[in-house]
Amino acid sequence: MKIDRKFDPNPEEIIEGGFRTEKDKDGNLITVRTYKHVEGDRVYYYDNLGNAWEEVLTEKGKEVEDTTKIEITGDVTAEEGAIVLDVPYEKSKVDVIVDGTVSGELASVLLDERTDTSNVTLTVWAITENDNGNLAERYKTVFNAEKGDWEKELLGADEEFEQEIQYIIKVEQPEKGTLAAEGTYEYEGYDVAHQGDEITLKVDLPFGYRVRNAYNGTDVKVKLTRNNKGQYFLTVPRGGGVMLSVTLERVPAVITYYPEGGTINGSTDPYVFRSCIAFRPALLEAPVWEGHEFLYWNIQTVKKDDAKWVAPDPASDKQYAPGDLFYLKNEVITATAVWAEK
Repeated sequence: MKIDRKFDPNPEEIIEGGFRTEKDKDGNLITVRTYKHVEGDRVYYYDNLGNAWEEVLTEKGKEVEDTTKIEITGDVTAEEGAIVLDVPYEKSKVDVIVDGTVSGELASVLLDERTDTSNVTLTVWAITENDNGNLAERYKTVFNAEKGDWEKELLGADEEFEQEIQYIIKVEQPEKGTLAAEGTYEYEGYDVAHQGDEITLKVDLPFGYRVRNAYNGTDVKVKLTRNNKGQYFLTVPRGGGVMLSVTLERVPAVITYYPEGGTINGSTDPYVFRSCIAFRPALLEAPVWEGHEFLYWNIQTVKKDDAKWVAPDPASDKQYAPGDLFYLKNEVITATAVWAEK
């Protein structure tokens, strides 16, 4: 607010970078200096031409609580800063959510040198580095005499603020079952985490399916590895951009028939039958062994799959007749012929 008051230029009150160029009444280019003067709870700006302004938000304004919330769906890009934060007052709260990628040529996030980030919350899906390798940079505004315009001068990364950025963790649901990320927390309806947090995948699938591979990424997908608990996991990278997905496959099952002296299809070798779990094939017809009577197939489990795949045993014992339907509940089983001499 411009006021009718005069201040004498004081070198101690000059604003760093606070000067501009303009033409006087005769058309000559002159340099105008800007100063800041504080009297108690009042803040004034003035220049060496005799102009003076009282700051609209004075020091008393620091006691006023206000909240600014911005939520954007989609990417945010800009020539300078995609997100510019100028929050000089301690009780001014700013909450920015971008469900997309934040990218700025000067810096993706610009923080004015006066900004107090204790009340600033930034939530994004992804954020890109600038040429300095930084995500968030402090800046000050200076006047470029050659260009005759104000511009932002970078002061360096705000690494502490970068660590506080919340990254939205997204999942791409499989065709069957559900996929979720564990290790996140909920914020304003989004699953979020910080750089360096470990996220594990929780997959609930219908019987007969398992995860073939797990990935992170959109256009380019990177395979995830398993931790010592056998869970697929991801460490949230600097800059975010997490999109979790899985590919599925039918769980394979193998029945190996051992004729134990008899023959199957004219051979004494074991006969291997491969199928998919959750399929219920009929057991082979009885093998042939002269002078012996086939009694039953003895079913044994060689390797159990994960417990969640195990279905109820369709019989109370392990004796099965040829043609019986056997529910494939394990990965690898054996069917051994049991004989009696005639």
